[in-house]
Amino acid sequence: MSDAASVTTRARAIVDEARQRGQDALTEREGLALFAEFGVPVPGARLVADRDELAAAVSALRFPIVCKVESPNIVHKSDVGGVQLGCTSLEDVEGAFDAILAAVGEAVPDAHIAGVLLAEQVDGMAECFVGAHIDAEFGPVVGFGLGGIFVEVLNDLAWRAAPFDANEARRMIDDTLAVGVLAGFRGKPAADVDALADAIAAVSVLVWELRDDVSELDVNPILVGPVGAGVVAVDSFIKLAAPATGD
Repeated sequence: MSDAASVTTRARAIVDEARQRGQDALTEREGLALFAEFGVPVPGARLVADRDELAAAVSALRFPIVCKVESPNIVHKSDVGGVQLGCTSLEDVEGAFDAILAAVGEAVPDAHIAGVLLAEQVDGMAECFVGAHIDAEFGPVVGFGLGGIFVEVLNDLAWRAAPFDANEARRMIDDTLAVGVLAGFRGKPAADVDALADAIAAVSVLVWELRDDVSELDVNPILVGPVGAGVVAVDSFIKLAAPATGD
């Protein structure tokens, strides 16, 4: 089996396991694992289901740590108190773990909670968005633009039919307002556009290979460092397609 085929097989296994649990979307941990399979860089992370597991998980990660509720039923984690940033000690993480479970339990008591995801908190000089969905006419398509709140505020996304290579991804970047931000301004260094283009192209391969399994996805944000520092996808949402049914 070729390496590309192995990647697709492992990716489909993640989807199949989620479906077997009755999920119609991947959790953030599962989504980031899927992106990592296709070569998109993701932060180091550990899922913790019990408070007694925190010390071991923290010892495997670098501070600062961000803590996020892990649930297939919660998309906007911050809205329900499901995110704690900037933990710099085990005591901070323990407090965040308790606070997240208490807040989420009160806000969405019916949600299935798999635990709390501890992830290395990453800083970048630019926040970008990469998303994809299945278009009725073109099939899998990928969009790119500035991330965070700018996705909705600016409505400035470039779209391409998947799959495509990094050269086409560079042209996507050039078609958006992001190109000016990534070029550096007011003394800031230029961003690692080559690494960003590689990541966008990787997402295009992912959505093409899993076009029967994934109906939509987004990475918001994907953090872009200065030239040579690469990119990191720090948040993900992946909605699963309805499984095919026989006649």
